[in-house]
Amino acid sequence: MNIRVIADSSSNIFRFDGLDYHAVPLKIIFNGLEYPDVESLNAPALMHRIHESGGATSTSCPSIGDWMDAMEGADRILCMTISGQLSGAYNAALNAAVEYMDEHPGTQVHVVDSLSTGPEIRLGLERLKQDIEKEIPFDELSARLHRYFSGVHILFSLESLTNLSRGGRVSSAVAKIAGMIGLQFVGAGSAEGTIQMVGKCRGANRTRKLLLDTMSETGFDGGKVRISHCDNPTGAAALADAIRKVFRNCDVSIDECAGICSYYADLGGLIVAYETNTL
Repeated sequence: MNIRVIADSSSNIFRFDGLDYHAVPLKIIFNGLEYPDVESLNAPALMHRIHESGGATSTSCPSIGDWMDAMEGADRILCMTISGQLSGAYNAALNAAVEYMDEHPGTQVHVVDSLSTGPEIRLGLERLKQDIEKEIPFDELSARLHRYFSGVHILFSLESLTNLSRGGRVSSAVAKIAGMIGLQFVGAGSAEGTIQMVGKCRGANRTRKLLLDTMSETGFDGGKVRISHCDNPTGAAALADAIRKVFRNCDVSIDECAGICSYYADLGGLIVAYETNTL
């Protein structure tokens, strides 16, 4: 039996070579219109439109039906979601798993809360592919993935906190101050799957230094680094170069944020995930 892997679109990944892979879209709601986070969405263009119009925005998670559609036809399924502290995607996937197994006796569906988003889910998918290729038993994959995530960290470099405040992820007062004084904020994913502030900086050089210092303090000494950016390829490349100069034996790659990560990272934002062990 084949193993199907499903992730929500916060992974920024819509195709994954070597996996039976499906992506389930979250949605951005702007001026009453719904924009599914699919591969064809021009996320930077949408973010520029949102900034220019100042219209009302929000987001929504995949429905139970969305998850079940992605499961259809598979016998063994592993789902990976954005942090359950940031979205209802995890709960929807759990409910879909129960319904799917009830409707398809003998199937197995496991759901993993990444407690994170974006490039950390990418690292999880890379590790999952390795385990599947090693023919690790399906029943062991979820536990191995949880152990792996315990040694992965995620950082955020954000030029705007507006959309995070709209979603209740940071206070509106903090977001307003950030916009007024032009600071960049560096945040980190917590063990509980929330975003915690690490510090604030003025200027790209100081922000990169804080990111590098935080990586070192949390145990990074070489290994995999995945960087996602929202319409900021120059900033992402500069950070990748700085990481390679400071740390040896790095495997650093860059991709673009898809819709939901672009919405929360906002224009200019960077999201960085990195390994501190490879359990």
